Amino acid sequence: MLRCPDCKSYGIYPIKRRWWQRFLKVPHRYHCQDCGRDYRHGDVLNTRSRDALEVAEPEEVP
Repeated sequence: MLRCPDCKSYGIYPIKRRWWQRFLKVPHRYHCQDCGRDYRHGDVLNTRSRDALEVAEPEEVP
């Protein structure tokens, strides 16, 4: 899932590129539906890779 760097919501959606943008390899852009900002590909936080790196520690039982 993609996460907005400003409002920390998961309402990020890709902006559809036109055929000439795909042909010229224009980078992907994303839009946050909650705060209304547009982001480049590198600005959006990818939570899947971050969650995979975090290791959950077991809870201590008394």
